[in-house]
Amino acid sequence: MEKMQDVKNRIILFYPDDEEGFAWHPFGYHLLAPLLSKAGYEPIIIDQRVQKNWSSLLEENLEHSIWIGFTLISGVMIKHALEVAKKVKERRSDIPLIFGGWHPTSLPKQTLKHPLVDFIVIGPGDNIVVELTQFLKGDISKIPERTYSKEDLHLLLDDTAMLKALKPLTKIQWRKGYELIPDMDLYRSKNNVAGFLAAISCPYRKCSFCSIVSMYKYRFREINDVLDEIGFLLNDKGFTSINFHDGLFFTTPKIIMPLIQGFKDRNYKFSWKAKSRANGLQKFSHENLNLIKETGCRVIPVGLESGSARMLEKIRKGTTPEDALEMVKLCRDYEIEVQSTYMSGLPGETVDDLKMTIDQIEQLRSVHSGFYFSSFFFLPVPGNETYNEFISTGGKVPNSLEEWSDVKWREPNKINKLHWLSHREQEEFMRIFNGYFKEENKAKRISWSHHTENNTQKTLIKT
Repeated sequence: MEKMQDVKNRIILFYPDDEEGFAWHPFGYHLLAPLLSKAGYEPIIIDQRVQKNWSSLLEENLEHSIWIGFTLISGVMIKHALEVAKKVKERRSDIPLIFGGWHPTSLPKQTLKHPLVDFIVIGPGDNIVVELTQFLKGDISKIPERTYSKEDLHLLLDDTAMLKALKPLTKIQWRKGYELIPDMDLYRSKNNVAGFLAAISCPYRKCSFCSIVSMYKYRFREINDVLDEIGFLLNDKGFTSINFHDGLFFTTPKIIMPLIQGFKDRNYKFSWKAKSRANGLQKFSHENLNLIKETGCRVIPVGLESGSARMLEKIRKGTTPEDALEMVKLCRDYEIEVQSTYMSGLPGETVDDLKMTIDQIEQLRSVHSGFYFSSFFFLPVPGNETYNEFISTGGKVPNSLEEWSDVKWREPNKINKLHWLSHREQEEFMRIFNGYFKEENKAKRISWSHHTENNTQKTLIKT
C-alpha cells in the first residue's frame, strides 16, 4: 500500500465511544471492512472505545481517505461522533461524513439536518458500501439506494416506514474481518470471553419495544463458517469462552442442534452463553438439552421483561409468566444459570403490574439458585412501536442530535416520567421500583461468574 500514499483509497470506519465500559469488537465493521478490501479499497477501523491513539490514527489516515463513516446508537455515541466530525471538518472540509446505524435509520431527517452530516445510510450498509464508495469517487453517477444527501431532505420522514427489511450477507469473510479490526486483545474480557454472532437479527421480530432487529430479516450464518470462526477464536486467538450476541440463539432444534453437534464433533472445549426466549428451551428434547450442557453452555440470558401477563401481551412478547417458570425449572434441572432482564416503566404499566414483576422474581429465585436478574427502567429510543406510543400518549423526547447525545442509557433518565399515571401513582411506582431493585441489584441481580465483560455491576437504567 505504500505506493498508494498519494491516492485517496482509504475509508475510515469510526466507532464512537459509547461509555459502556467493556467493548465487544465492532460487529458491523467486521462485516463491512472485508467487502471494501475485496473491492480494492483500504478500510481503516478506528475504535474510539478501545484505541487510546485514535486521534493520531485519524490524523495519519485522513488525507488519504475517500470518506469517513460513523455508526450511531441513540445516546452518548452521538456526542462523541459529533465532536470527532467537527475536528475532521476543521482539518479537511471536503471529506464526506456518512452517518449510519440505528439512530440515523430511525430518525433520518433529524440526523441529516445536522450541519456536520453530509450523507446518511438508512438500514444496513453491507449491500451498498462498495457502490457508495464508487459514487463518492465519481466512478458511478447514481447514489445508492437508502443513501441520502442534504438535497434529499424533502424525501425523508422521521420514522422507519421507508425501511425495507433486507436479506443480510450471510457469507461473511470472517478471517479477513478479524485481520482488519484493531488488536483482538483490546476486545478480550478479563474472563477471556469473545463476542460472536451466529445469526443476523432475530427470527421473532415482533416485540413492540425493539428497534435494532427491524433493520434486517433473520438469517442464520452457514454452519461451517460459524464453526471455523469459533475454532479460530479458540485455537488461534486463545479465547476460552464465547458470548453469542444473537438477538435470539435458541430458535428451533432444527437450526441450532447441528451447530451444537459441531461443537462436539470438532472437540471444542469452551464455555458459552446464548439467548433464549422464555418459551424457547421447551422446544428442545432431553437429548438436545444434555448436549447443550455437555458442550459447555453455562448461562442462558433471557428477556422476561415483566411478570404481568397483561404487559407481556401489550408489548407482543409472545410469552407468558408460566413460560418463565417452566424455563427456569429446566435450567435448574440441567444446571444452567439464567440471566434475566426485566423492563419497568413501559407505557401503560401500572403499580400492580410492577408488583407482579417483583412477585415473579421472588418466585423464580426460590425455584433456582442460579437465577439472576436485572431490572431496567424504560428509556424511549426511536424506531419501535413503544417509542411511538410513548409520544402519542404525551411523552416528550429529544428533538435534535445534540439533545439525543445527552441521553445516557445507564443512568436514570429524565425522559420517562410515567406520564400516563397520576402524580400519586408515579410516586408509588418509583418508591416500589427503587426500594426493591436498587437494594436487590447490589448483590443478587446478575452473576457474571462464567461470561462477563469487565463491567461487573451494571446500572439500572436501560431499554
